Amino acid sequence: MAVNPLDPYNVKIVDPNNPPLAPGEEDNEIAVWQSIAAGVGSGLIKAVGSTVSLAAELIDLGLDTDKAADVEEFFDNLNPFEEAAEETLAGKLKNFLTTSILLKKLPKKHWQVK
Repeated sequence: MAVNPLDPYNVKIVDPNNPPLAPGEEDNEIAVWQSIAAGVGSGLIKAVGSTVSLAAELIDLGLDTDKAADVEEFFDNLNPFEEAAEETLAGKLKNFLTTSILLKKLPKKHWQVK
């Protein structure tokens, strides 16, 4: 085995800004924190998309049009975070929680009859 002249003692220096990955994370393309952040973004987009999709479904029902499928396809193509959020369980849970909390809390807060 040849000795590296720049590192004769074979010391590995770890950069504190870029620590080595844990053994379970070496093959993952997306880290857990990235998946959680993507889950929040995906949940926000899905909450808006499901509200708009519901309105399009009601318009389709009343006016006998076929716009709801176009609206759903638009929001499916709009969400760039969905794949990253689906990589880990934490991202899936954050996506679900963000969507469900928004869809539960917003109507109660803003649309109450006084």
